Amino acid sequence: GDIHISADKLISSRDDFTAEFSGNVLATQAGATIRSDRLFVHYEKTASAPSDKDRANMGSNRIKRIVAEGNVKIEMNNKTAFCDRAVYTVADGLIILSGNDVRISDADNYIHGRQITLNRLTGAISVSGGPEKRVEAVFNPGTEKGTEKTPVLPLPQKQD
Repeated sequence: GDIHISADKLISSRDDFTAEFSGNVLATQAGATIRSDRLFVHYEKTASAPSDKDRANMGSNRIKRIVAEGNVKIEMNNKTAFCDRAVYTVADGLIILSGNDVRISDADNYIHGRQITLNRLTGAISVSGGPEKRVEAVFNPGTEKGTEKTPVLPLPQKQD
């Protein structure tokens, strides 16, 4: 579906097929919301140098990649993620979250790591740690009136 982006400022470069949104950025698409300080949109480039027609139609060109930076908050599929930088690649549906305090939460459950990869197509989540920051997960199975609540987030797989 369409991606709707609002911000305080927009700088568009038709020569290199990019657009930079800054200041209170809000991007929405199909139930997913991204808030950040800055958002860069990279459009697919044509095989040859961009013609005047290509430049004029940049807004209708396909988006290749979206990069959100600074105080990034993503809400989708009843999950909320926080990070310093998020890169969404449209072709494979992957969102790679990175930064000092990368985390994703779902109700009472959360996962911290150095990098979290979300697959928008399959819903899969991959979490990796680093030498100074290991993967940390907290699941609250809870019990409500005799019915056990199962965690929604899958256990992370260790990555090398």
